[in-house]
Amino acid sequence: MDKTFKYADLVNDLANCPPADSQEINSNIYRYIFEDENHENNFKPVLLIKPARVNHKMFDLDEMKCRGYALSVYDSLDNSRKAFVNMQKRNKNFGNNVGEYVAEIAVTSDDGLASAPSNSNTNRGHFDFFEFTETTLRNNIILVEKLRP
Repeated sequence: MDKTFKYADLVNDLANCPPADSQEINSNIYRYIFEDENHENNFKPVLLIKPARVNHKMFDLDEMKCRGYALSVYDSLDNSRKAFVNMQKRNKNFGNNVGEYVAEIAVTSDDGLASAPSNSNTNRGHFDFFEFTETTLRNNIILVEKLRP
């Protein structure tokens, strides 16, 4: 298995990207997706969905740019549900931008590296997943659940 990172050409010049404490995992991860499991943005990092955002002040630091080229995921179904509710309170259109479903996805050490999960109250269990080139997470979906009625 080739363990070159997807988007390596975009992250190789960023300091500490992926972060040094990132690890291979053999676990299930949870990601917001659209109803259509083949939607083009389901497994695309935010800075590839909206490339112009790289110029936003939020992405001034290499650390944030690096995270922008990783997939935003959660460590449990419960944490992904709670975060979805919290983010919808701040942005009513949140589900329109990331999808209104959450997919449970099986990943192995051959799929990529995971940063350490966050313990903040609003984003508990959130982490970044840096895929390897040959990874196709769509093929690893176990379960899809609708998040809002």
